[in-house]
Amino acid sequence: MSPFIHNYFLRYFHPLVIQFGLSGLLLIFSGACATQYTPIETFQERDENRHKKTEAYIKEKFPGKEYKSLAFGKTIVYKPSSFEILDSLFTVREEYIDKGEIRELKTSGVEEMIAAYKPVAERDAHLVQYEHEHIYKFVKGSNHSVHHDYFLFNSKDSLLTHTPLYSYEIPAKWSELHNSYIFEFHFITDRDLYISGRERDFLDFFKSREQALIGEDELQDFMVHTLKIMNYARQINSIDYSELTKYIAASG
Repeated sequence: MSPFIHNYFLRYFHPLVIQFGLSGLLLIFSGACATQYTPIETFQERDENRHKKTEAYIKEKFPGKEYKSLAFGKTIVYKPSSFEILDSLFTVREEYIDKGEIRELKTSGVEEMIAAYKPVAERDAHLVQYEHEHIYKFVKGSNHSVHHDYFLFNSKDSLLTHTPLYSYEIPAKWSELHNSYIFEFHFITDRDLYISGRERDFLDFFKSREQALIGEDELQDFMVHTLKIMNYARQINSIDYSELTKYIAASG
């Protein structure tokens, strides 16, 4: 499984991650000439709004730099304990329903417990927080500085904290390869193809090492080394390690 696409943007310690959506509420009034409805903002729409606020914040904080937004990680939702209890109760109720055990559900007391905890969860709604990782870069001449930062928002989608995680610089000439590395695109040829399993394994190997080097001085050299290896792989249209070793040795 891809570290970036699936796990890469999650913390290296994993808090409870819950992602949810809200559907629009349709109000139909009998006898009305037209259907009226009150749209409710979905989780995805709110997520996109937080992303826009993040980008605006970076632009405002660094006005003299050429900012390029690259990607956002999956949103992590931090919930108070009352939400966790309610979520667990809903899970139990769903299990009863999935098994067709409606009578057992009615006698279990789960419905009553859900009704009791709903007001508690509503009272604690303001404690919910949202966090995502944002990868972006600043373009500066022949180099690009790449940043992996975290942004924490409150329940009203106001930014609470900005926490830089790590950064590194890459040669501008390898910007396209870096995009392929981040998003796991096919990279050993210039053709527009889907990434192969071997290419993905190749990138996974380097990404696991990248994560291990977070906070270490070696990370900078390692990221440049990674792109250099990817460039060699493109030149020979292969990610075979023995072929790469021979080519690198012959290249001096």
